[in-house]
Amino acid sequence: MLAELGTVEIEANGIVAPHHSRFAKPDRESLDMAIEEQFGKGSQRNGVVAVATQTVQQSLDLDADLLISDLCPVDVLLQRIGRLHRHPKERPPESRPQGYRTARTVVLVPEERSLGSYIRPNGRAFGPHGLGTVYEDLRTLEATWRLIEEHDTWVIPEMNRELVEMATHPEALSEIVRSLGGNWAQHEMYVLGTH
Repeated sequence: MLAELGTVEIEANGIVAPHHSRFAKPDRESLDMAIEEQFGKGSQRNGVVAVATQTVQQSLDLDADLLISDLCPVDVLLQRIGRLHRHPKERPPESRPQGYRTARTVVLVPEERSLGSYIRPNGRAFGPHGLGTVYEDLRTLEATWRLIEEHDTWVIPEMNRELVEMATHPEALSEIVRSLGGNWAQHEMYVLGTH
């Protein structure tokens, strides 16, 4: 059905595949090449969507119009945002689709505002969408979520250093633990290996 709609699918040896890090090197290289053909420097595209894991945030030179990301640490989010409008000389804003001439990011967050509800009695976190597994330290996710709530517009790269410091500095993370109390202290001890 997707092929009938004109969708381009990334395939590895004839099998439709998401882009992730668990492929053998030749398969990963094939996927990298396919996604760079669609989103790389000089690519010509219309209506292309890529669903990928964090593998594309650093290793590939991609240029996208819109980013939809799960909640992640701010430094990781900034890496992902760096894939938006990456090649303005080749693809100036006026050449992009109407509604996408300004880079935009949508960050998906859990329905429940309490990340602390994912902290187990031993301090380890385990929640949906990789919360506590992909990104073990919920303090950095909480700090990032607060930044998103406090600043609905980020000016990149001018704000990068400030954002990273506000969400990763040890004092900022300790303040989150102090302000939220409860099981957050146990989580901090677990993350720091002092439990």
